[in-house]
Amino acid sequence: MRMIREVLRLKLDCGLSDRQIAKTAGIARSSVGEYIQRFRESGLVWPVSAVLSDWELKACLFPPPPAVPRAQRPVLDWPTVHTEMRQGVTLMLLWQEYKAANPDGFQYSWFCDAYQAWRQRRDLVMRQTHRAGEKLFVDFCGQTVPITDPKTGEIRPAQIFVAVLGASSYTYAEAVESQGLADWIGAHVRAFQCLGGAPEVLVPDNLKAGVTKPCRYEPDVQSTYRALIQQLADCRWVKEHLNILITGPTGVGKSFLACALAQKACRQGYTAFYQRLPRLLTELEIARGDGRYSRLMRQLARIDVLVLDDWGLDTSLTDRQRRDLLEILDDRYANRATMVTNQLPVEHWHDALGDPTLAEAILDRLVHNAYRLKLKGKSMRKNLAEELGLPSKPTESNTPSETEMAKTLTAKTSPE
Repeated sequence: MRMIREVLRLKLDCGLSDRQIAKTAGIARSSVGEYIQRFRESGLVWPVSAVLSDWELKACLFPPPPAVPRAQRPVLDWPTVHTEMRQGVTLMLLWQEYKAANPDGFQYSWFCDAYQAWRQRRDLVMRQTHRAGEKLFVDFCGQTVPITDPKTGEIRPAQIFVAVLGASSYTYAEAVESQGLADWIGAHVRAFQCLGGAPEVLVPDNLKAGVTKPCRYEPDVQSTYRALIQQLADCRWVKEHLNILITGPTGVGKSFLACALAQKACRQGYTAFYQRLPRLLTELEIARGDGRYSRLMRQLARIDVLVLDDWGLDTSLTDRQRRDLLEILDDRYANRATMVTNQLPVEHWHDALGDPTLAEAILDRLVHNAYRLKLKGKSMRKNLAEELGLPSKPTESNTPSETEMAKTLTAKTSPE
């Protein structure tokens, strides 16, 4: 207690600095500063009356805390405090904010003890850090959705496939007929199509369609599922110079899926080129006329992933166009990867190409070393039109009659 009076004398009478007082009195510099600050806030005047004892002086500078019942003191929101702590804020700073808002609140020691006690009562969880696009968690829901056949009235349970990205929790869900391998693989393909690419890691649960033998360290993955994962996730199909044939009705997303796989290959450091086959054949005709044909063919042969969209839409290929197509595929066979999209099933491609001899040679270089992805479902464009409330078919009010069309055609073709 005598030390407080001595510190005040050295500061107010002798005019020494805090550092000099701390060295003279043998106490911490922070204690000197606290004594001076508390004296100025107490309202006392120096020199202090000699009647005031050292105990009374200390009581003036360090008044006891108010006797507030524990139940009346404000209780903190510990989850909010914990969130602030995870963002780098210290307990001291949080306690100072708490005391500034609640002068009658608890002191710092209680604050720390109460926070530690709250942490010990929390449930233990394994926190995971996810990078964007790294992991896709896939599984079937436990509950099913009843689907009624409009013709027979039969009610069947539909399985719900769910795929969730780890970082953003972006979710894809789809109803399928069963948890079988075909529906499992097809749902994955459509999920990749919806997400616009394939993740680095697929994380399935231990369902039989994906994992045949569960194990913590070396699980046995179903062979077809393993092939899909390995080929699409790490672009092994590009490394092994294999092809991908994507078929299905119009609007189901064949071009979208092909571009997504090509984009994944670009992220792995490969080159990719997308072109509709009719337009590419036209470009080759023009290049043959201006002398760029050989250079264009060499460029097509060097591309790691060539995407030929709308294959088979034009069934009236000329003999020269069929030979150009054969040259492209022959240069790329066993050297590069090619993706083809077509509305027709693969077994109908031979007839669509026309010439049996050239068709046999073209398909021999394209089909036998290829993975086939058969998409099915409603047109995505039709689904979008239904969501926007647009008519899927023209109505009588906005459809011109044959007489009106004939009048319009006559007016356009008549001489001036």
